Amino acid sequence: MFTISGGIGIVWYVLWAIFTSNAPEQHRWITEEEKTYIITSVEKEKSKNVITVSFLQLSQPLFVQPGSYRTFLFESTTPILKK
Repeated sequence: MFTISGGIGIVWYVLWAIFTSNAPEQHRWITEEEKTYIITSVEKEKSKNVITVSFLQLSQPLFVQPGSYRTFLFESTTPILKK
């Protein structure tokens, strides 16, 4: 079973490497009209005001607040560590 799923993964990677690219300018099979459309659409989206949130801002409540998973983990393993 592992060889089948591994083989499917390898075939998928080869197809992915053939049919994708890092940027529209580097893609082999799209027309100039499509490239222009994609690039202008992306530039329009970038020009909008976007709020960026870092991972630390998202994870802060998890690690700081009492009753969080970190507090639970610390309190549940402390008796084991004291033995």
